[in-house]
Amino acid sequence: MRQGNYLNGILTVNALLLAGLLWTQVADAPALAADAVAGPPVRNPLDAGAQRQRMIDSINTMNRSLDGSLRELTRTVGKMNQTLTSGRLRVEVSNSHEIRGEAAPKRRVRVRDE
Repeated sequence: MRQGNYLNGILTVNALLLAGLLWTQVADAPALAADAVAGPPVRNPLDAGAQRQRMIDSINTMNRSLDGSLRELTRTVGKMNQTLTSGRLRVEVSNSHEIRGEAAPKRRVRVRDE
């Protein structure tokens, strides 16, 4: 008996959904959908020339910014090159024992700053 009640319930739900679908197809205006309303007409369509000019201005701004960064980078590399070629740079390997796999030395290695 329980199975019959379940089947009757499913068939009823199916019939209601089918009736709703049929009603929306036959009725003049579907109840669940509204008419599409267009916006007001556009007086001035997009000005392609002005848009391109804004793009060119943006690109020029980026170029000026990159030129400044390039000048700073060139100056920094120049300073590094002067330091390297002047001989003022001194390199001491303080962890050579680790590289060779030996025990740490007892004395302390000091790096001089010139």
